[in-house]
Amino acid sequence: MKTDRRYQLLYILSLVLSTKGNVFTSCDFEDGFCGWTNRKWIRYEFKSPLDQTGPDEAYTGRYYIYSHGNEIGFNATATLEIGNITGAKTYCLLFNYHMKGSHIEKLEVKWKDSLEVIWKVEREQGLTWNCAAVNVTSKENSSILFLGTTGRTDSSLADIIGLDNVKLVSPTGNFCNQKGCDSQFTPEPTSPPSSSTSSQSTTSSISTIQGASWFEDNIPYLIGVPAAVLLVSLILIGVCVFQAHRKRRYYIVHTKISE
Repeated sequence: MKTDRRYQLLYILSLVLSTKGNVFTSCDFEDGFCGWTNRKWIRYEFKSPLDQTGPDEAYTGRYYIYSHGNEIGFNATATLEIGNITGAKTYCLLFNYHMKGSHIEKLEVKWKDSLEVIWKVEREQGLTWNCAAVNVTSKENSSILFLGTTGRTDSSLADIIGLDNVKLVSPTGNFCNQKGCDSQFTPEPTSPPSSSTSSQSTTSSISTIQGASWFEDNIPYLIGVPAAVLLVSLILIGVCVFQAHRKRRYYIVHTKISE
């Protein structure tokens, strides 16, 4: 029991140390497609419309999106585009996906300009939502595509691919792993939209924070780490004192019995 508690404390401390990053853009599909360009993904609130395939509920909130060959057309691909990714730098792409069913095809993530595959998974991936965490290095004004392919075998044998909780986070860091899908991040400030920007624009450009000092940038560490270390120390001291007290009582009781 004590070992489990120590592992839990270490896990909490690791989260404090690792979850530092800003959300460049994100969408949990609660209010639509967040301005991203959607082709044939279906936004849905309830349990999968088909038995034996698709999620029972969204990963976060109430809504998720899915691709299903019967609804989007035989031998078709559903596409979701995250555009206007400004700046040539490395991001962490985090999202949850659901691929349950014996006729699942594939889910891919690609760069739009080159169609280079960033991430790909095929066939059934279990009964529950999975987390994907991918380091991606963008070029100036890049776009990322999510491609859900279903229905290549037969229009009546096309299972559902679900997608939810999509986040593009910068800078990349220790949070770019399975824990990152459940981590909380700070939104990056965005620049005001230009009057010439199309209504179909997918994301706002990011304005760079000028003159941010080292102290301002690292204040979460300066406050969070000492606080976490102090909390862990107090808990460990409390456990030691409790154990010592128990041993002392045990010794006193057994001494009296022996007398």
